[in-house]
This record gives sequence, C-alpha cells and structure tokens, in this order.
Amino acid sequence: MPRVAILYDHVLDWGGLETHLLSLFRCSHDSPYEYVAISQASAEFTRKAAEYGITVIPWQQWGFVSPASCLALARLLRQQKIALVHIHGPIAGINGRLAGRLAGIPVVVTVHLPVSLYHGTRQTLRARLGRSLYTFLDRLLNHFLTQSLIYVSHRTMEASLQKGISPPLRSIYIPNGVRIETIDPPFDRHDFRQQWHAAAEDIVFLFAGRLDEQKGIDSLLEAVARLDITVKWKVWLVGDGPLSPFLKEMVRQQGLDARITFCGAFPQVHSFLVACDVFVLPSRYEAMPMALLEAMAAALPCIVTDVGENSLLVSDGINGKVVPAGSIEALQEAMNFFLHSSSWRPAMGQASFQRVQPFSETIMTRKVYDIYSQVLARQPAR
Repeated sequence: MPRVAILYDHVLDWGGLETHLLSLFRCSHDSPYEYVAISQASAEFTRKAAEYGITVIPWQQWGFVSPASCLALARLLRQQKIALVHIHGPIAGINGRLAGRLAGIPVVVTVHLPVSLYHGTRQTLRARLGRSLYTFLDRLLNHFLTQSLIYVSHRTMEASLQKGISPPLRSIYIPNGVRIETIDPPFDRHDFRQQWHAAAEDIVFLFAGRLDEQKGIDSLLEAVARLDITVKWKVWLVGDGPLSPFLKEMVRQQGLDARITFCGAFPQVHSFLVACDVFVLPSRYEAMPMALLEAMAAALPCIVTDVGENSLLVSDGINGKVVPAGSIEALQEAMNFFLHSSSWRPAMGQASFQRVQPFSETIMTRKVYDIYSQVLARQPAR
C-alpha cells in the first residue's frame, strides 16, 4: 500500500484545513493509500487522526529554504518509505518540494488560498516584497518541482493560470468536500441554546472560524450594532484567534455583551450549527470555506460575502444572501431580512442542504486518490 505524507507548516489543531485533512483520513480506511502526517499538531488533532489509523510525526523544521531542513526532511521521507508527498501549506511547499526532489519522491500540492494571500495583506514595503518573493518561488516550484496542483477554488485556479503561476496541464480543480451524512447523538437543542445564553424565541446568527483579519468579524460586529433591537436575536462567535481581545473590546464598547457570545474554539461545531438559525461568513477573502459547507450540510440559510466560491455555493434569495465584502449596510440588510422573514428560513435551509450534496467528502477524496494514482503511474520504477 503506497504511503502518502501530508506536510503542513503550522500547528494542526482546529479549522477548515484540519477539517479537510480529517475528511481525507476518515475516507482512507478503504482506500489504496496509507497516510502519515508530518507536522506539528495539537493533542486533540493527533487523537482524532489516530482514530482513523493515521500517525502524526511532529516536525517543525520549516526554515525558509533551509538546506539542513530539506536534507533532514528528505531522510525522514525515505525512512518512512513515502511514495508520494502531499503538501498543504505555503512554507511546507518550499522545503517539502525540495526534499521531495532530493528523495526522488513525486509531489502533489493542494492550494487552499491564493499564494499572495497566504502571507497576509499588510501593505508595508517589507510585506509587499515578502509576498513577491514567495509568489516568485511558488511559480518556479509549481512549474519545475510539482507533479500536480489541486485547487479547491476554481476562481483561484483561473487567476493562477492567467498569471502564469501554475502550469495548465498539471492544475486541477477539486472542490472541498464535507461530511454530509452525520448521525447525531442524543441532542437537546433547547438546553444547548440556554447553555449559550439563547432563548427558544431568539434568532441566533452563528459565525464559526478563526478570529482574524481575513474573516471580517469587525464588519459583522459593526453590522450587528445596527440591527433592530426590538427583535430577539443573539450572535454566537465560535472560534479563536489574534483579533479576539480587540473584538471583545469592540463588543463591550457597543454595549452588546448580552447579545453577542464568544464561545471559544471547538473542534466539533456541529452542535452549534444544529442549534442556531442562520450562518454568517463575512470574509474579506476565501477560496472554498469548509465552515460554509458544514453550515449547508446542517441545512442552514447562509449569509456570505461574494468572495472565493461563496457565490457558487450560496444563491442570493434561494439558500441565503450574498453581499459585497466589506459592506456594512448590505450585511445589516441581509441579517435584518432573516430577523423579519422567519418563514423563509426553513425553505432556504433545505435549499442549502440540497445544494451541498455534490460537495461530499467521499466525492472529494475519490478525486484526490485519482490524482495520486495518475502521478504515481507516471513515475519510473525504482
């Protein structure tokens, strides 16, 4: 059974990428491939991977174009008898591809965000030069040291092809997939809502994701501050991140502590999805967000910004509302729609559930395995 090494350069813990990887791991029990993850990982992620028979090898030697790191990683890949390297992070994409070449192992890269956005959006001279350097290196590595590039977003792939960042014949679009058929444990929706300070009559808006600049939570809070306070509503923010202290202070200054609950990070958000009424994703940029797919699989109407593949998944007025990124007024109007149009919520939720059916994790993983097979078939016998 060929062994596939998953490489990632940050701590695997909780988030969209981790959900993506766990889907690959969960579906691997009857696949022709065996996974091993080479990355730092939290105890929770390591435990979850072990449930699917996946070993996590701690690795943090991701220095920028480090010859020593590349040699050490190449040795590890050979020791683990790796047949194929599958990279999921931008820094790992540099040393990982160089190590793959040194070890004579083919490389597949999944692009979860445009390469320029992997390295932030700050506009200082240093930040712009850094992004330019990473984009230049990525272009070289894509063309010369990568057997296949998987894009989770068609928009991102098209933009990369137009800019010459990716080779057309080795670039493929495989959208993210989500676990749709979930068997719920015994669950009391009313008790769960009370636990998180929401009454039965409250309309609960949910955001789930990292609290950082990308996700646009500051825009969400500005829109929330303008909502009709004569209607009973609550907002749950599930997640954590660098902007958490700033956002909590913003809520305090708005006097909305009783309406907005910071729930913290939870590896499993399904209970929150089942217990809320409307999902909100106010991102400034995305590719194909796993959180949105999970919300749709939970039969929720969704409010999203028109970035990445969001408008592919959400049709305005059918299974939710699509608003321009950064528009406080449009976001407020979309939220007010659901406050005053409760009859639309069930129908839109069911439309979400129907729309997400082609984006199952089984379809996604089958396509990924096909790429593995094609890449390995092209390799000379060793």
